[in-house]
Amino acid sequence: MSNLDKLQKKAKALYLGGMSVKKIASKLGVTAPVVSFLLKDAGVEVVASPPPLNHKLTQKQKDRILSWYEKVNDAEAVVKKTGFSITTVKKVLKDNGIDVPHKNVLHPVWEHQREITKRHLRGESFVTLGKEFGVSGTTVRNVFLNNRKG
Repeated sequence: MSNLDKLQKKAKALYLGGMSVKKIASKLGVTAPVVSFLLKDAGVEVVASPPPLNHKLTQKQKDRILSWYEKVNDAEAVVKKTGFSITTVKKVLKDNGIDVPHKNVLHPVWEHQREITKRHLRGESFVTLGKEFGVSGTTVRNVFLNNRKG
């Protein structure tokens, strides 16, 4: 297998795994047009955004969530340690007979409206910020839009 074939195989795997063409290019040390060419040559349809990820957790991922919960006994701490959303963590816990009470309070991410707005305007994506704050990219976007109105 030639180096070009290896590069093409790696680019295809990363793209089908949900990584953007731009990020793949950066990771592989080539330009985005080269990545696009490699993907198209491999029969992959390149679209404006990467294909949706398979959102089903593997057993290993579920075990990781359960293992962290056993250590810290706090769903929000598991979110920070694993990078999964609070909804995902609570679902895995519930599916394994662990009931995590719902906190009927405003999510702490809303306390960080200014910081989120500044960081997004500097170029950080909603998804990246969401992972840091333990919420979805949509929640971060809503915080951002709400702060822009005010």
